[in-house]
Amino acid sequence: MNVWAGACLIGVDSLGMDVRVFSGAEVKTHRFPFKVLATSVVVAKKQIQQLLFPPSRRKRYARSKSRRNA
Repeated sequence: MNVWAGACLIGVDSLGMDVRVFSGAEVKTHRFPFKVLATSVVVAKKQIQQLLFPPSRRKRYARSKSRRNA
């Protein structure tokens, strides 16, 4: 049995982003709202970064990366 799973970013506007999620034969669309209105592309990109990599995860990643480089 071949089960395919994945996600695609399908839309971004000033209020948030839409992601289509695939899992086997099931397809769902999820809306991820921004915390503040994105008034420019730069602000939207920053909001997406914060959704994907929350501050607590960024700190953990930076610490583990610096340990590997030492």
